[in-house]
Amino acid sequence: MSRLKLAICVLDDIQPLRRVGSMANDALVLLFMIAIVLVVMAVTLIGGFYLVKYLVERTFNS
Repeated sequence: MSRLKLAICVLDDIQPLRRVGSMANDALVLLFMIAIVLVVMAVTLIGGFYLVKYLVERTFNS
């Protein structure tokens, strides 16, 4: 009986750790997703700026 009680206590101790690990993992995934979105936005803005600059130069130089 005591062995079963010990196993239940050990399982109860492990469960919150797994939940914290899962939350940390979710936070990490969210952080990476935000970072990817920010990089894509920055590349798009810089690319758009250079595209507009190129088109303006081409339009007014011809």
